Amino acid sequence: KVICFGGNTSFDGSGGTQYFWRPAIYLDDVNAASPNITDPLDDRVYYLKVKDANGCQSLFEDTVKLDVTPPVRIFAGYDTVAAIQQPVQLHAYEIGNSGVTRFPWEPAYGLNDASSAHPVAVLDKEVIYYVTGYTAANCKGTAVVKVKVYKGPDIYVPKAFTPDGNGLNDLLKAIPVGLKETHYFKIYNRWGQEVFSTCEFHKGWNGRIKNSQVVPGTYVWIAAGTDYTGKPVIRKGTVIILL
Repeated sequence: KVICFGGNTSFDGSGGTQYFWRPAIYLDDVNAASPNITDPLDDRVYYLKVKDANGCQSLFEDTVKLDVTPPVRIFAGYDTVAAIQQPVQLHAYEIGNSGVTRFPWEPAYGLNDASSAHPVAVLDKEVIYYVTGYTAANCKGTAVVKVKVYKGPDIYVPKAFTPDGNGLNDLLKAIPVGLKETHYFKIYNRWGQEVFSTCEFHKGWNGRIKNSQVVPGTYVWIAAGTDYTGKPVIRKGTVIILL
C-alpha cells in the first residue's frame, strides 16, 4: 500500500472475528479489522493474525508493506517587493524528486495564471501567496511567499539605524522597488569619504569600516539602479547612526 508522507489511509483485514496487528506504530487500533494509519513517516511492514468464531488462530501471519512516498518540498522564492502595477515574476519549484505535476496558487488575486508554476503578479496591495505542489498520487507540499507593494520605481533607505550588535536594526539596507537591476549603494561620511559600497542591496552595511565601528552621526547615501522599463533610478539621502 502506497501513502503520501504524513498522509492517512487504512488497512483492510478480513477472514476472522478477532484481529491482531503488529507493530502498533502509526495504527489507531491494533485489534480492528481495518485500522487507520495516521501521519506515517517511513516505510513499514505490518503483520496480521486472526481468530475465527471458534477461536481458531491463523497458522501464519499475513503481511502488508506500507510504502511512504518522500515528503513533497516546494520553494516559492524569497519574499519580495514591487512597485504598484509592476509585473512580478513568481516561481514555484519542487525541491527533490517527488514528481510534482501541479502548482496551484492561492489567492488568485493579481495573477495571470493561478495554476501555473511561474505566474506573473500585477498588484496594487501586499499579498501573501500560498502555492501547493501536487504529485500524480495527490501527495502535496506547500510554500509561502509575500509580495510587498510600494509606490515606485524607487529606492528606500531608513532614516536611522543602530549597529550595536543587539540583533535589532543592525544593518542598513537599500530597498529597491520596481528595479530590474541594482547598480550600487554607497555611503559617505561628513568629509565625503566613502565608507561603504555594494552592488548587492540585500547585504547592507553593519556600520563598520575594516572591523572598526564608525562614530555616531549623520552619513550620506546614494543608490542607483534600473527600473523594469529600462530607465535609470538614482536616489540620495542621509542616515543617522545611533549607538
